[in-house]
Amino acid sequence: MNDLRITNNALGFAAVAGLASVCLQGAAYGEGSEFPDGSVSITSLPFSDTGDISDNSDDFDATCPYSGSTSPDVFYAMDGSLGEITITLCDTTAYDTKTYILDSAFNVFACNDDACGSDGFKSQLDANLVAGTYYLAVDGYAGEAGVYTMSVDGFVPPVPCDPFDCTGTDEGETCGEATNGGCNDGVPYVPVAEGEIVCGTIWADAGTRDTDWFGYNHAGGILEWTVEAEAPCVALIITPEAQCASAAVLFAGDSAGETCGTAFATGDLAADTYGLFAGVGGAGGAGIFEGYPCGGGFNNYSAFAGAGTPPPPPCDTDIDGNGATDFQDLVQILSNYGPCPE
Repeated sequence: MNDLRITNNALGFAAVAGLASVCLQGAAYGEGSEFPDGSVSITSLPFSDTGDISDNSDDFDATCPYSGSTSPDVFYAMDGSLGEITITLCDTTAYDTKTYILDSAFNVFACNDDACGSDGFKSQLDANLVAGTYYLAVDGYAGEAGVYTMSVDGFVPPVPCDPFDCTGTDEGETCGEATNGGCNDGVPYVPVAEGEIVCGTIWADAGTRDTDWFGYNHAGGILEWTVEAEAPCVALIITPEAQCASAAVLFAGDSAGETCGTAFATGDLAADTYGLFAGVGGAGGAGIFEGYPCGGGFNNYSAFAGAGTPPPPPCDTDIDGNGATDFQDLVQILSNYGPCPE
């Protein structure tokens, strides 16, 4: 579990708070303000803006769940009249982003680091604004900075999944608890047997997420781990439990950031007891730490571990190794036509 914290590195907010407000509607203002002072505001939706934080200073950092960033940041003022919103930096932002919302007292109201993008390291955040003033930050991870494109629009809830039907072994953890977190929490992997179906719940809320770790005694060869979930999910095959101090992901799969999807991880491994991980996650395996609270309708999952079908033996006539005996193989044979070298 990770606590959400904020570090205030800026000075003189009282001096800048009186600056005139520039109301921003539509697209292309140029970027947010240096400080959360209300000088650049979002007053209507949809809204989009492009900027470059590289020449700004590092005024704040929010932990969700990663801390210690020295990236510069910019801010946009908002008020509660915007209601439920979705903020996204997914599409054309060129660096590893972070976005968060501060309330009028500069406390963190909501935060997201990794959720989307082709690498999984771009940010997307859903929030329900109530009465009051808020400051939306465009920030970065671990000092990264660059050009960003941000859009803010009304929140559109994901389409509910079909009724979830799982017949198998209950994971034994109530949604909202974290009792089978494996190496994350210093507890043993929960054993899962060959062919056993596990039925459980996962969640992501308030800057942290549930991670479920299972242990599978693998006889060697192909290992497959499949997770089907209502929330966007990741499936990871992890080093054995004895290696928790240096736990590493061996093979990974994800549902491409989609709800009601399937994550599939597979690899060829020596005999050992490996960790199998299920959690809320985005494309590329990035963690998602917001947006899927318990009771939100996107918590159920089923998971299955087993030995996969070994690959077929290589074909002797498939010289180029493309899985077929074809004209290219004939070309290679003819190119070597003649007496064998002495």
